[in-house]
Amino acid sequence: MLMAGFFCALAAVYMNHYVAGIQPFYFWSMIDALIVFPVVALANALLYPRFFRDPAAASE
Repeated sequence: MLMAGFFCALAAVYMNHYVAGIQPFYFWSMIDALIVFPVVALANALLYPRFFRDPAAASE
């Protein structure tokens, strides 16, 4: 969530410096970050142990 917060803060800064036509892009990129970052983190937490477990530790 720290990276999502950083990404949203950066997008908010950019959103406030551009014309109204480009602002929706940054708004939706913040919404995208709030959805994608936690999904990727959850997938990483669930899949990483399956694919990268230590075979030596499993045989003990």
